[in-house]
Amino acid sequence: MKQHVLLIVSLLAFGAAQDTIKPLFEARSVAEYDRWLWKHRNEYPGFRPVRVRVGEEHTGSGWTRLTAIFLTDSGTELVRHVYPDSWQGLRIQQVSNINVHEVGDHSVVYRRGASTAYDRCGRKLFDSDGSTFPGFNLWFRDSESPESTQVLNDEGKAIGVLPRVSSWTATGSGDTLMAAVSGSGTIVFDRKARIRWRDSMFGTAPRIAAISSNGRTVAVVTRDSVGLHDLVTGENKVLGFDTAMSASVRARSIALSDDGSLVAILYRVGERVPDSLLLRVLARDAKEVTPPYRLESDYLDNMFWMGDTVVLVASPGVPGDRGGKMYQTGPCKALAVTLNGDARTLTVPGVFGRLGVWYQQGRTLAYVDRHMGYFAVFRVPMH
Repeated sequence: MKQHVLLIVSLLAFGAAQDTIKPLFEARSVAEYDRWLWKHRNEYPGFRPVRVRVGEEHTGSGWTRLTAIFLTDSGTELVRHVYPDSWQGLRIQQVSNINVHEVGDHSVVYRRGASTAYDRCGRKLFDSDGSTFPGFNLWFRDSESPESTQVLNDEGKAIGVLPRVSSWTATGSGDTLMAAVSGSGTIVFDRKARIRWRDSMFGTAPRIAAISSNGRTVAVVTRDSVGLHDLVTGENKVLGFDTAMSASVRARSIALSDDGSLVAILYRVGERVPDSLLLRVLARDAKEVTPPYRLESDYLDNMFWMGDTVVLVASPGVPGDRGGKMYQTGPCKALAVTLNGDARTLTVPGVFGRLGVWYQQGRTLAYVDRHMGYFAVFRVPMH
């Protein structure tokens, strides 16, 4: 996880006069955040601590070297990996950099065209040429064939091969079933890399997809259609989109309710339109629950279901010198839309940046930003 901000936002009734969501907790260091989360682990079991941070340290001779420091759940140092000095004998800053990506109990450190996989305690599992991506307690690596993705175990051995999948955008029902967009359409696969369902509704049309947390419903969204597949009954439901608008819209984000009965979809309508996003909410029978709702493009990346309310968090942005958006640290906005179409915008104070990540547990949101070194917590109880 990146450096963290857990935000606990109190959204009372939408008609209440509460316009600002104040953080329950804020921190500027990984250790402080991890200690707070460890202390409240029974309240927030769904949030993971930051297990590894990367940075630079200077040797006594003036060289700069890169480090990956793995941490315990309570934030103390557990294992420190030091990477080779940058330029032997020269006192200059490291040219190459290392980055870390964490998913669940797995971490991967990327450096100079290679990657190294680690477990939750910082023990090295395997090295890999190119990029390996963790997910669902498995590892994914694009193979030499441009049409396939290898699925690896913790020893770095391939246990199966899938059509080229987008592992970054895949969703899962726990660690049981995973849905991903592949080069041959949407697929659902299990932990042994066996394909359990392949989309036959839309062929190879560009799409986004998600699976509900209960593992029953798969939502597949294209430019002009929405399909819902029931993995238990095998039933498909397809709802077409307004063909008059289909040429100018693109499906960009999707969120399924926990039971899979509701799906929220964000479409981008044009690139330079003030209210360029269109929010649609559908039921399992593929009927519209609410009329389409227009909102600003800043809400593109973070969308969550909280009960019967869709909550979106906007990226902080200010006008750039040459037009468009120029991102900087600062407060952001949250938008809550109920099934009856009511919407409320709230200000979220904090130090939010472009590269931060939001996480959800029920009605609590956590923000993690390794680059800015900011951590916070907000709770979201709503009526």
